[in-house]
Amino acid sequence: MAKPSKMIAQERERMVLFRDAFQRLAGDAATYARGTELLNEVSIAAGAARRAYAVNDGRTFPVQDGIYLVSNADPMSHWASAFDSDSDLTTMKIITSLNLSIGRAQERYEAAKQAERGFVGAVSSILRWPITLRDAAGPGPAQKKAAQSLGIIGQVLVGAVTTALGAAIIQGAILLWHAAFRV
Repeated sequence: MAKPSKMIAQERERMVLFRDAFQRLAGDAATYARGTELLNEVSIAAGAARRAYAVNDGRTFPVQDGIYLVSNADPMSHWASAFDSDSDLTTMKIITSLNLSIGRAQERYEAAKQAERGFVGAVSSILRWPITLRDAAGPGPAQKKAAQSLGIIGQVLVGAVTTALGAAIIQGAILLWHAAFRV
């Protein structure tokens, strides 16, 4: 698991890639009818941006698509409807809802960068490493088991070091107290 700010930046980048590809496609509606690489690019970018949109307060809205009413449509799942004359989903609605979510991701990114600074950020990164290890191990059962074992060992080591460090700080404070007040 990467730093929260890096994960948010990746989410924002996925949404920007989808928005930019969609805008290029919307600028050339004839491309949609022909089917091209740009159409594939928009489809792939939509799949990559779907989770990022939802995580960053992306809204769903009702869409009348011909005779069908979709009550919880998101721009990534229903972007092709914007090119259908029977749909009330417009390119403007897709782009503005994406921009709202991109703005929210930027806000979250700045807050995460601020929180990662200083002592609290350093402690958080140390405590986050077992999760990072599990994420890096991969999806296989053997890899997950190995990562889990290493994670447990690592957590025991982090706990032991933290305990020793805490004891040393307390001992140092006691020695300073005795030295200052000659007890």
